[in-house]
Amino acid sequence: MPRLDPPDEAIAAARRRWAEALEEGEAQPQFVVLHVGSCEPRKNIEAAIRAVALLARQRIPAALVQIGGVFT
Repeated sequence: MPRLDPPDEAIAAARRRWAEALEEGEAQPQFVVLHVGSCEPRKNIEAAIRAVALLARQRIPAALVQIGGVFT
């Protein structure tokens, strides 16, 4: 099994804030759009962003979660 490096402090801090918001009931999206992999054009991150925007226009709480890759 590959070794996983611990997250850098910015990622760890974001995870803590999200966990605290969930515990306090402040962050409760109905939908989570998960995008896995790089942000190369072939991965179509734009479609995931459009999906979250469409839900927002309909006043449906949603969150976009990007795993892997880096927005540039």
